[in-house]
Amino acid sequence: MIEREEFYVVNNLMVVAHDYERIDGYGRMWSRLPVDKNCLETYCQALKDCGYKDTTENFKND
Repeated sequence: MIEREEFYVVNNLMVVAHDYERIDGYGRMWSRLPVDKNCLETYCQALKDCGYKDTTENFKND
């Protein structure tokens, strides 16, 4: 399972998990983003720079 502040990439689709603040506490959201192959490395590096963990290897065999 993907945890907060983690992401993975499968077939040019990036899945990012992040928490957000709500009136009644916190919620978790998973964003599914289609990513152009040419920009993929830039997006991954930007998320890593923000403290996100790349868990792509965990999902390659699923």
